[in-house]
Amino acid sequence: MGQPKALLPHPVNGLPLLRHVTNVLRNAGASPLALVTGVHHGRLAAGLDGDPVACLYNPRHDEGQLASLRRAVAWVRTVSQAEWLLVTLVDVPAVATTTIAELIAVARRTEALAVRPVHRGHHGHPVLWRAAAWNALDAADPHLGARAVMRALAAAALVEDVHVDDTGVLRDLDTPEDYRRYQLDHGSHL
Repeated sequence: MGQPKALLPHPVNGLPLLRHVTNVLRNAGASPLALVTGVHHGRLAAGLDGDPVACLYNPRHDEGQLASLRRAVAWVRTVSQAEWLLVTLVDVPAVATTTIAELIAVARRTEALAVRPVHRGHHGHPVLWRAAAWNALDAADPHLGARAVMRALAAAALVEDVHVDDTGVLRDLDTPEDYRRYQLDHGSHL
């Protein structure tokens, strides 16, 4: 994309995607917030521009998303007695604040170990992991990732699926074309 996706401007507010996503999370009631980075750590930390978000370098970023998730788990264990960890991707910027607030509300009242949004039969982001599931994430096979943990929890009826009318939970900006469509959908021609 010519630069780290996290620094692409959001088509509505012009903020880097990482700031847009952290603002949405904060407005939905998620706190404290952290951004897990890899090779572009310095640029991404600068992109936070004073936003009170922990910027966590993952020295094992080349091992994939599970390594970053484990880095977030290690961090949250040190900063709070949190019962839940909400995880999303910076390239899934279209999730509504109200959707995230709904997921958080469901997490507060469920006995499940994971909460995830479902839109028209498809699972999306963000995902909430209860602290009782964090050891399973730490022990997961890196080749299988967190999906294997989610599948095992679902098979044990320990996942709460929340049906939402929010296509943003599925909208991932993986390619320049995905980003161009996202810009056009939001009236931008940046």
